[in-house]
Amino acid sequence: MNIREKWSQTLKNNIDGGGVMSPAPDPFDPSAFYVTDGWGSYYNSIRLRRLSLETGEELASVLTRDAVRCLWFEEDALFALLSKRVVRAARPSMEVLDCWRRGIPACSDYAAFDGEKTLLSMNWAASYLSILELGEAKARRKRLESCCGIFREDSRRFLVMNGAGIYRCTLPEGSLQKLADTKPYYRCLRGGSGRLYLLRSGEEDWLTQVLIYPPPGEETEGLAPERIFQVPWLRGPKVYIALSRDEETVYFMQGDFLWAWSVSRGKPLFRHSFQDEYVSAVFDNGPQGASILTYNRDKRRLVCWAPE
Repeated sequence: MNIREKWSQTLKNNIDGGGVMSPAPDPFDPSAFYVTDGWGSYYNSIRLRRLSLETGEELASVLTRDAVRCLWFEEDALFALLSKRVVRAARPSMEVLDCWRRGIPACSDYAAFDGEKTLLSMNWAASYLSILELGEAKARRKRLESCCGIFREDSRRFLVMNGAGIYRCTLPEGSLQKLADTKPYYRCLRGGSGRLYLLRSGEEDWLTQVLIYPPPGEETEGLAPERIFQVPWLRGPKVYIALSRDEETVYFMQGDFLWAWSVSRGKPLFRHSFQDEYVSAVFDNGPQGASILTYNRDKRRLVCWAPE
């Protein structure tokens, strides 16, 4: 497997640091993605930027004056969660449509929106899930210990992943139902099929495991993984995960290394090391092929690669 460079861009500000979101794809437009300015940037210059996945060119931006921790997308707008604010901007123009400060829980790393006025959010290390009616002074809180993902099933139901189980939060009451006890995990993804991909380290050898759960349905009793596979060359908790649109390929990122694993064949597809770059994101949109983003902190250089 060969890897070729598609483009390279030196960015105006750093896009790295604690509490800074990873580059995020636009789920309604596979030709664009988003980065946020982060650590080492002057607050009065920090922006959320929309970039072209084909060229790296900046297409639009919005001044946030704080790093964006996570995004939630609607078809006509996006929600950017900052340390103490939520900004709603039009997509693709990035024009500010609204901004909320009252009642916003601090430092949320995961969020989901019901499409009307209710925002669910949580910090990865917090003890509570926050349920906020935007514009109100105080959020309701539900105890959950920790969080590594919130996924919307429909306008009333959300899956909340707390690293030890799978929960369903149902609006408007905000009631929590445990769907499954799981082995401890530290990352998770939800594919377009509704399947849940949980990333964990083994108890004895710390080798990376992936637990694949079927889409939770109305009858959730006995929800259990439909498949578990172990990646023999990955250890420790500092591993990140990405998924192809057809859910055939799982990508593992650890520092400057990238591995691709075939789910159906149960074996690796390729492994690559990027010198002086760390792998920050993989976007695999199927027929268009995968785009791999790497970043060099010292040079503020963002590079896009394509496997061939």
